[in-house]
Amino acid sequence: MKNLFERIMLLLILLLLIVIIILLLRCRCCSEKDPVQPTGKSRYGNQLIVWRNPAFTTTDFEKWIKDSVEALGTISNRTYCASCDGDLVMLTGAGPNNYIVGQTNTGSGGTGKSGGPTGGDGPVYYSVNFAMNISDSVNKYDSLNVGRVEGFGGAPVTVAVFDTGADSLEVDNFLYANNDPSCLGPLSNNGWNFFNKTYDWKDDFPTRHGSIVSRFIINQVKAYGHNSVKILPVKIHSRHGVGNLFDVLCGFAYAANRKAQIINASFGFYVANRSTTSTTELDSSALLLKKYVQHYLTEKNILLIAAAGNKDDLNEDAVYSTTDTLAKRNLDSVSFYPASLARELQNVIAVTTVSDPSSTTVSVSPHQNYSSNVVDIGVNADTVVGDKYLFQNPRIFTPGKTVEGSSFATPIVTGKICANYFLIESMLTGTTPVNKGTLLDVLRTNSLLHINSGLASKIKRGLIMTK
Repeated sequence: MKNLFERIMLLLILLLLIVIIILLLRCRCCSEKDPVQPTGKSRYGNQLIVWRNPAFTTTDFEKWIKDSVEALGTISNRTYCASCDGDLVMLTGAGPNNYIVGQTNTGSGGTGKSGGPTGGDGPVYYSVNFAMNISDSVNKYDSLNVGRVEGFGGAPVTVAVFDTGADSLEVDNFLYANNDPSCLGPLSNNGWNFFNKTYDWKDDFPTRHGSIVSRFIINQVKAYGHNSVKILPVKIHSRHGVGNLFDVLCGFAYAANRKAQIINASFGFYVANRSTTSTTELDSSALLLKKYVQHYLTEKNILLIAAAGNKDDLNEDAVYSTTDTLAKRNLDSVSFYPASLARELQNVIAVTTVSDPSSTTVSVSPHQNYSSNVVDIGVNADTVVGDKYLFQNPRIFTPGKTVEGSSFATPIVTGKICANYFLIESMLTGTTPVNKGTLLDVLRTNSLLHINSGLASKIKRGLIMTK
């Protein structure tokens, strides 16, 4: 009897140990899948993203990694973008951290140029890995009674929505469907969760940010559409709203593989782009991001509609110079990527929110970014309450609420362009690179945009879109 009791106790202890081990492993797994953004800054110091410069061979690329990074210390992990882009890899460990610190301190970037890391070093473009958080708010004001029109038609436009995922009930029959082989395998044919590397792209962010963005696009198409739309969920943010640059880049390659025509980018991260003594780029992220977007999106005439960004005390204050004479919220003072690529790239359209453009006191939201050199379109808010520039929440299951942020102005532009894609389709389907000025002029000629000269100092040409 005693032996039986001892055996039972031993078995119970063993089972308890197994449960503890499982829980510890699960916690570790969750921690790895959903890391907390570094406090007070937006970068992961020991993570280096490198991408092969297309002008060099794979052998050159691997040799650079070995010589330039492994020689400095340990690489504890290599994360690849699978077959979507085998030349995009994130290196983690002491070696990558030492390389980053070394390039920052020497100001060489491996090229002999001064002014900090350049982002290009022979066979590679490189960047530290940046974190990005969802910061837009959902409010509970009275309903603005903005109706939804159900009619739509025309050939569907594929929009890759880079966000927190989507609720299937919200996007209903507008979900993307394509059984052609995907670069990430058959489970990724219709969307992908890049944060957790699974097919589960459901929106589990508390305020359903991605679902709101998707619904804005759908409602614009329903209300004004000559074309219909298919939403390709590209989940790049965790359930806590945290994403990172590496997943975004891999997502761009995936979206191009899925033949998306438009990407909605209601996210971003701040980077300092000028010092008090020089206009030299201070961070290497811009070059890698620019080259990657050019390769996968610009050369294919895929439109990238990007949020201009919002006030973000946690990360923004770290990149604004204390002696900078330019006003905060001005993207001539800092960069907010990917929207700031609109300064140079013809396929990138940056979007912010404005008050009633018919008013004599029309203005950009005091909580959102502007720049006459970067921001292309201001979207008219449904209403202004104090200093809040609000849109009616378009989700089916949240009647009477409002939302605010450039995240939500952006899908209104995306949806309007989708709805009228037939107007610009010939500009995007040929081999001729798109000209953004000409594209926006077509939209303006067809009354989808208009000019308010009073905003010309904050938005290029003062171009405004009314929801």
